[in-house]
Parts: sequence; structure tokens; C-alpha cells
Amino acid sequence: METKIVQWVQCDNQLKEYNDKMKEKMKPVKEMRDKLSNEILQEIDIGNVEKSKIPTFNIQALNTSIVPTVSNSYEGYSNKFLHECFTEYFKSEEEAKELIQFMKNKRKVEKKYSLKREVLMDLN
Repeated sequence: METKIVQWVQCDNQLKEYNDKMKEKMKPVKEMRDKLSNEILQEIDIGNVEKSKIPTFNIQALNTSIVPTVSNSYEGYSNKFLHECFTEYFKSEEEAKELIQFMKNKRKVEKKYSLKREVLMDLN
């Protein structure tokens, strides 16, 4: 068992090291891509262009097509948001609380088992 635990920690260390290296390499590339995206989208003025007039960029040499898109991003359903909406809908704070509690109780719970790593404090 002890050998497996030590191997697990070694694997975890390796994964962390690989992740850190990959993040370092990816960061400038992502920043450049995001900067270029913003510049391209500003140039197109995508917020003020009809959907049918949004250009498509075909790059034959890379066998790629780039299509600017517009999508909606919605905020999540936090308990606070639900409470505000239900209170407004029912016009009753108590009914809103009851419904939220009912929803919380109806949620399915799935147990997942895993190993969690914690760093020991240096006792020196």
C-alpha cells in the first residue's frame, strides 16, 4: 500500500509539473490569440453588422474557415438569483424560501471517491 501511495504522489508531482510547463507555454499564445480576436472583431464591428453580412474567412493553405460568431452568455442560477426571482413571482418571501428548499431537497447526490493531496506543514 505504501508503495502505491508513493507512486501516486510521484504521478501527481509529474502531472503538476507538466501542467505548470504547459500553462507557461500556452499563456503567451492564448494572449496573442485573444488580442488578435479582439482586433479582428473590432475591425468587423460585429456588434453592428447584420448576421447575413458577417464575413467568413477561408484559408485554403491551412484547410480552415474562420467564422465570427455572436453568442449569448447567461449568468448562472445562484441561490440568490433564484430567491429574487421566486420572491418576485410569488410575491411572497416565504413561498420563495419553501420552493428553494424543496429544490435543494430534490437534488440527486452522487458520491465520488478520490484521493486528495494536502501539503504537510514543516514542523522545524
